[in-house]
Amino acid sequence: MKKHLFYFMVIIFMLSCTSKKSLKKTKNKSSSKYKIIKVMEQKDSVRNFIPNMLNLIKTIPYETIKPELIFSTTVFLGENKDVYMYDPKLFSLHKLAFKNNYNEYTHMLIGKRSIEGQGPGEISKVSDIKFFKDKIYFIDAGSNLIKIFNQNGKHHKDIRIIGTNLLFRKISFIGDNLLLGVFGVDDMFSECTMNGVLIRKFGEYIDKNYQRNMIYHQYRLSQPFESTKFYYLPLFLGFVGLYDKGELVFAKETIDGEKKPRVLVERTNHSVTKRMKGVPFRTVSKSALNKDFILIKAIDMEKKIAYWDIYSINDFDYLFSIKNPPKSYDFDISGNILVSVSESDLKIFSIKKLKQLVKKTKDGSASPRLHRP
Repeated sequence: MKKHLFYFMVIIFMLSCTSKKSLKKTKNKSSSKYKIIKVMEQKDSVRNFIPNMLNLIKTIPYETIKPELIFSTTVFLGENKDVYMYDPKLFSLHKLAFKNNYNEYTHMLIGKRSIEGQGPGEISKVSDIKFFKDKIYFIDAGSNLIKIFNQNGKHHKDIRIIGTNLLFRKISFIGDNLLLGVFGVDDMFSECTMNGVLIRKFGEYIDKNYQRNMIYHQYRLSQPFESTKFYYLPLFLGFVGLYDKGELVFAKETIDGEKKPRVLVERTNHSVTKRMKGVPFRTVSKSALNKDFILIKAIDMEKKIAYWDIYSINDFDYLFSIKNPPKSYDFDISGNILVSVSESDLKIFSIKKLKQLVKKTKDGSASPRLHRP
């Protein structure tokens, strides 16, 4: 009997050791997945302003555009510098195709408003829009479909992501594949084929304090550049993340530095709600990029000041800021053209001089440090 009891105790001990080793491996695996990520600092901590070098080409008041456009919160450039503006009040995407040096344009509406968004070309609730390789991609949060139109407004196809019930809210691209952003899950991004097949999930939470928080749900994904690179741009946190081929290359502060918004937890009627406090500064309110630089709009909502800041594209080094930028809800850049939408009109600018100064600043042949705030 004692012999049997001895063997029984030996077996229990061995199982216990095996279990501890397994648990240790699991913990190590988990900690490596969510490794600590250091946010790099900017070498500058104070803005350096240059005069506004945007050369206004054309102003188009919304009231002159027919069919009706109330106001636009989103603008982007397509091929041939066609301008697309999304009106959230009327759920309509407007395309202006210009000719004769922006003196003439043709106008069309793209997509049809719908409560459910289930029919071909019907859109119920837009959460993000991007232009990519001559097509327009909507994320319809109402139907959880990616709806694709060609640049002439014809509905091309709908994509439903196969094998997942994730609710996608942001869109960009990696190579020829879709890049989709989700809220509140362990992996922030999903890469999928254009046929809706999920390839992989990836994306670290850079600041673990906000991993399960609504603050992380407010971000932008940039257009891709160099095919496989894109920026993750949180609205309030004061840093950005550069990804290449699905790997985080670095996280780096904006010129305003990291922010630490507070989260208040409130318990009412046996339920728990979270809300943000102390977020009067939007460090990345809007953004646009080209092959040389990324333009970021930051807003100090207490002082009611908006800043347009220029960073180099591959290392996110701060270069300079534009003094007295135009009032804008959104903007986009392509080639030598910048388009901007406000509460009342569309403005088109030439950025030739700005691009020249960026190039000279990056190669060290010019210093833009001309003005202080």
